[in-house]
Amino acid sequence: MLRSIEMVKTVRKIVQDLSGVKEGEKVLIYTDTAQKMSLVELYANEAAALGAEVFIFIMTPRRFQGGYIPNALAVMFNEVDVVFELTTVFCKHHPFRWEAQEKGIRWGGPTELTEEMLIGPSGLDLDFFAFEPMMEKLRQEYEKAKTIRFSSEAGTNLIASKEGREGKALTGIARKPGSHTGGPVLEISATPIEGTVNGTVIIDTFCDDLGVVKTPIKIIIKDGMAVDIQGGEEAKKLKEMLEAVGDPMAFAVAEIAFGVNPLSRLDLVGVRRAANEAHGIYGTAHIGLGHSAWPGSNLKAPCHIDVLFQKATVQLDGKTIMEKGELINEFKRLVPNWPKGPRHW
Repeated sequence: MLRSIEMVKTVRKIVQDLSGVKEGEKVLIYTDTAQKMSLVELYANEAAALGAEVFIFIMTPRRFQGGYIPNALAVMFNEVDVVFELTTVFCKHHPFRWEAQEKGIRWGGPTELTEEMLIGPSGLDLDFFAFEPMMEKLRQEYEKAKTIRFSSEAGTNLIASKEGREGKALTGIARKPGSHTGGPVLEISATPIEGTVNGTVIIDTFCDDLGVVKTPIKIIIKDGMAVDIQGGEEAKKLKEMLEAVGDPMAFAVAEIAFGVNPLSRLDLVGVRRAANEAHGIYGTAHIGLGHSAWPGSNLKAPCHIDVLFQKATVQLDGKTIMEKGELINEFKRLVPNWPKGPRHW
């Protein structure tokens, strides 16, 4: 009973508070056959209780993270005000999503939802509104930067150009027209300029579809492409997964991002995938391989695979904004009563 009450409270927070669903709106929930329909029903019931008209679309799971959605689903985007993606394999990186957002449709989540994330403790427990001013300042800093460097004690040393590219902030809040909530993900991201990413990334935290990384994966990147993937069995599986996509652009670096949710937990990721819980973990950074649907980018592939590393140092045009997994005080002080969350290192 207590589990059910906690799940309802969290879904109500997502649907009513973070997504602002209101009477008279049309809400589309799309999911796949691997998801628990009881979770989908929680969302549908909360939206209906607010006076919204609810539609549910069920499809088979996409083969790859970031895989393309069917056209039959995309057509429905034109008929609704709010969309919730409750699939077990995320597929937000699709041109139809951006077209929908440009028309003002609000986009909710989280993808790869689990009961454990709703019950908590999890990243969904965060006061996302308290973090909004900090996220906007970080987004502005990220957007104006010409050069971004990621590094870590484990050996990551990556540099990229993003001059002129928009900075994105996943704030967990989708109340404004065209907004997108990544909750529990709290991250700052951008698509780098094609061909400008160079260096080495040591993945020691999480990899989409593989889960928590037990043996570090070394990825060597040259001119925007992952040209070599080294390590143990997990490195082999990552390479095989990207090769199975059947498109060389699956190896392109389509995203460079870092996470800032201090309540997100790595120990929840083993439940199933729960990648949304992992991607925003405070102090981590990640690159996305494959597709970028962001305006201005020509990186197209039927996948988007995120790979994470911890204790990240992030430098923008030489200015350090995160050092060894900790944001500098210029940004942290914008959040009153910074919550004490789990540490994964």
